[in-house]
Amino acid sequence: NLRRAEGLLERMQSLHAETGDIDLAPNTMNFNVVVGALTSLAGSVRKRNSVRRRGGGSGDDHYNYDQQNKHQNDALERAEQLVKHMHQLYDSGANRRCKPDTVTYNSIITAYSKRSGTVRGSAEKAESILKIMMEAGKKKGNGQTLNTPVPDSWTFNSVLSAWARSGAPYGADRASSVLTWMQDYYDAGHSNARPDVVSVSIVVTALASSASRGDKNAALQAETIIDRMQRIYDAGQNEAMKPDALSYTALMRCWANTGEKGAASKTQSILRRMHRMYENGNNDVKPDTVMYNVVLSALDKGRERGSARRAEALLKEMEELYESTGDDDVRPTTVSYSTVMSAWSRSGEKGAAEKAESILRRMQDQWDAGNQYARPNTVAYASVINAWAKSGEAGAARRAERLLQRMQDSYDAGNPDVKPNCISCTSVIEAWANSGEEGALSSAETILQRMVDLSKAGDRDVRPNAVTFNTVIKAVVRCRGLGWDRANKAREMLKRMEDAHIRPTVISYNSVLSACAATFPPNDENSGGDFEKKKSDVYQSASNTLNELRSDSRIKPDAYTYPAMFKTCSNTLNVEKDWGKVSDVIDACCDDGLFDERVFNFLKNFAPEKELKEKLGIKGNQKITDVRPEQLPSAWSRNVRQRNNGKRRGGAKRQENRQRRPQGKKAHNNTI
Repeated sequence: NLRRAEGLLERMQSLHAETGDIDLAPNTMNFNVVVGALTSLAGSVRKRNSVRRRGGGSGDDHYNYDQQNKHQNDALERAEQLVKHMHQLYDSGANRRCKPDTVTYNSIITAYSKRSGTVRGSAEKAESILKIMMEAGKKKGNGQTLNTPVPDSWTFNSVLSAWARSGAPYGADRASSVLTWMQDYYDAGHSNARPDVVSVSIVVTALASSASRGDKNAALQAETIIDRMQRIYDAGQNEAMKPDALSYTALMRCWANTGEKGAASKTQSILRRMHRMYENGNNDVKPDTVMYNVVLSALDKGRERGSARRAEALLKEMEELYESTGDDDVRPTTVSYSTVMSAWSRSGEKGAAEKAESILRRMQDQWDAGNQYARPNTVAYASVINAWAKSGEAGAARRAERLLQRMQDSYDAGNPDVKPNCISCTSVIEAWANSGEEGALSSAETILQRMVDLSKAGDRDVRPNAVTFNTVIKAVVRCRGLGWDRANKAREMLKRMEDAHIRPTVISYNSVLSACAATFPPNDENSGGDFEKKKSDVYQSASNTLNELRSDSRIKPDAYTYPAMFKTCSNTLNVEKDWGKVSDVIDACCDDGLFDERVFNFLKNFAPEKELKEKLGIKGNQKITDVRPEQLPSAWSRNVRQRNNGKRRGGAKRQENRQRRPQGKKAHNNTI
């Protein structure tokens, strides 16, 4: 249809050129229809792309993103060329009926606004067009005649949306500046560019996004904007600036996203203020489910003492309001219940898992009573399962597995919303790993095998991932009674992971190293040569694991890697006899820039002082216990993160930081 419209427009231009009949000359509206269709295509392609990116699939199921982006760019380029053509026709006198107007330019700006979340520079382009239009407006106000149209409220709001969607760290600041321009432009007499509640809500939403990225001033800035908005409305200067539920909800989100102490209380106080305003007759700020859910989310994220109880009390308030008034605007939803369950799960309080499960039962009661918006789903069950997994309470793993079975039974009975997935299954595995119960490892492996079998049968939702295997390895580390089999069992799980085409993470390797470090039954010391061979095998398993980690180009050892490796050395090696092996691990640790205080203190406790001093190049009579990590070459600890601010020490490039190596270091070949 778009091609036909373009063809028809071209035909009209040709007929006008051939006949000179002014009635056949396309006018501004004709051009705007095609420009609008082209810019709409530019935006709709991006939307379909984003859906496909989230949707998974492979092969023919995927869009060719490069080709789609080409279509998008081509559509916008054709639209801009068409606008230039309109100017040429009008300015030359060839067609005085096709002067570009504000609608023409707004179509282009709207397209850039829709692209701003995916195409860098789109917001800047939208703003540059706005500036041209504003300048034209100023000159027209001075009596000059220009062919560029002036901006209106839609123009400004589209540019505001472009910055809000951009994801740029300065996006909220730019949106705030554009809002100021809009107000100044309106105050200068341009009544068609009046700021309204939509304008302000867009800026506050942008500030909410900025707050989620760590902008500590965003919430206060948003509150200042809302207060100013209210003053302008109260003074009768602009009735379109009256704050409504949307603008206050955006303000609440802004506070919630800061994650700061007291943010949840701030959102709750705004909700109370809205209740008072509504009760005093302001129907535009009627509290609804969305607002309640924002407060619940703030309580969940805040993790302050008592947050879960406050969240449950607020949920109870929603239930009572809904039951007493029948008002669908305040009915609790699946999100409401799931958020409170999550709050209990995160709380760490005694009895939190039981509380979370009681919320799940209340949710089920609401659903059974006819609240179609409170349907239990996979996320809700996963929150409760996670609460049991982290509870540390007796019988927690069985309670978690019972919920997983309930999910499966409900799904088999025809409820697709509670289908077990990888997250819920992995949480049950974690519950068993944390339980310390006899048979915990066997139960964890049974669930893993079930996930593998189901995924092979075509159920991709339960396909185990790296986190799943890491959790099973954690169960290996914590399992009682494995004895010397612990290291082998962990290595076996690592191999199963690779055989399943799941790439191990640094946590995977570290967990295997932890298993090796925990493989040392003291009551087996009298088994003679066999005992020494078992220790040697465990050391070799750890050494192989560390070498595999260091040779993986995707990941690097971290602060947990070498403490586990040195503990394995301490448990399995005769340090004086096998000093060469310990020395090689020290070399690797320094080469990876992870020789931190924890590693150094561990070495002080088990390594011979003379050999360690020589290895580290410490001269004189200074005791090893008096040496501080700061006295050693900074290159050895360049990848250590400081606990106080999370920043790396040093910061220069690897080669530039390598001041000197430990004494006696061999040429590095990436193996130990």
